[in-house]
Amino acid sequence: MLFRPTYTQRKTTHPAPNTAFFTRLGKHHLLILLSLFFFYPAANGFAGEATLSWLPNTEPDLAGYYIHYGTTSRNYSSKTDIGKQTTYTISGLGLGTYYFAVTARDAAGNESAFSAEASKTFKETTPPVLSNITADSISTTGARVTWNTDEPANSRLEYGLTTGYGITSPLDNNFVTAHSRTLSGLLPATLYHYRVISADKNGNVAISSEDYTFTTTSTPDTAPPILSGISGNNTFNTGAVIQWNTNEAATSLVEYGTSPGYGSFSPLNNNRVTAHSRTLSGLSPATLYHYRVISTDLADNKATSADFTFTTTSIPDTAPPLLSSIRSDTITFNSAVILWGTDEAASSQVYYGESNISLTSSTLQDQTLSNAHQVLLRDLKSNQQYHYRVESLDPTGNIATSTVRTFTTLLRPEDLTTPLDSESQTETSTSGGGGCGMILPKDGGGDPPGPGESAGMLSTIGFLMALLFKNGLKNLQKRPCRLTET
Repeated sequence: MLFRPTYTQRKTTHPAPNTAFFTRLGKHHLLILLSLFFFYPAANGFAGEATLSWLPNTEPDLAGYYIHYGTTSRNYSSKTDIGKQTTYTISGLGLGTYYFAVTARDAAGNESAFSAEASKTFKETTPPVLSNITADSISTTGARVTWNTDEPANSRLEYGLTTGYGITSPLDNNFVTAHSRTLSGLLPATLYHYRVISADKNGNVAISSEDYTFTTTSTPDTAPPILSGISGNNTFNTGAVIQWNTNEAATSLVEYGTSPGYGSFSPLNNNRVTAHSRTLSGLSPATLYHYRVISTDLADNKATSADFTFTTTSIPDTAPPLLSSIRSDTITFNSAVILWGTDEAASSQVYYGESNISLTSSTLQDQTLSNAHQVLLRDLKSNQQYHYRVESLDPTGNIATSTVRTFTTLLRPEDLTTPLDSESQTETSTSGGGGCGMILPKDGGGDPPGPGESAGMLSTIGFLMALLFKNGLKNLQKRPCRLTET
């Protein structure tokens, strides 16, 4: 008999992935070589493959091998009978760490002990997408550089007097989508080159491909920020949200109290922004409060507003925010932007999925309190209908949830098919011979027409534009097409 359950195994030092190791099973050895690689299916998802191979056992009653694997070490959730082959590929593995082991069995069904274990971690490998890279708050000796990423990532900047840069800003290892790095100690009236760098939590690094520049001023900045849009309308029985804007990036601070002498300060937000919001808490119900806002720019110029007032409510706020103007916008083959408004300052979050019964995905809650909300959904499938709902939470914990709405992503440009060659597609021909067809994405219906979309047309327009770029205008003119909806 080849392998018995009573056989013991001797495990050598645990190997790193893609290295070979021996496992003793009875008087024989199995040599197992683990190799793993990634592939990405067309639906813009992730799947990993693990290929395992080992030296064959030569005992005459060998009946075959099992491969065991799972996401917990030595606790395998899957078992595959692979017969007598000594190389096997396991496919359809998702993100995360997987553990693998092999056993052998004889003709009587006796199974050996597990081999030594190998493991592999599959990580998402797409770097963040950089956008809106700009320099502002430029003074004689400093500047601020801001940018956005489509996923949480850290923030770093390279800059210098040439395109070789040479100076690196301190790394901000907070994973955010809105990035800001402040430079100081610069030379007056000098041209600086810079590029931005962000890495996500999986270590995927994005470096801006373009070289950006700014020039420091020749005279000191002595002008304070200009304050505008100061509002204390978002009040409740024990607090208020104060909002305002500045014409340049500046800090955020509110001084407040029950008299024009104030006496209390909100927490200081030292991140320099142009849209400001500070939440005041621990206030007394039905009480008149005075407040003023204070913002300081990069050159330490301070702007202080006039005196404003608000009155807290007499009873607790139990009403959720009122949602309005909910819509999808800027739809591509793998992303969409969801927009909405609220009648009071509140947080932003979107739940979404391919089924209206179970919205299995959600964005991180943006806890920045605002009346205007914008959330990006990424890594979507092409030509797929998605269901979504939005949620907003006000400062007192009242939550507003919308009804479920839908949008449909566009076709990928590479998925466009011409000419048509299927019975489900329609072909037209001209006297010159040859035909052409274009498959239009399914219209998922959903939102009423809003900015950036009109009923049934957004997918069509995006499709036609992609086809023009792919095949060229001349080809399209030479080969008349009938639009066929699938």
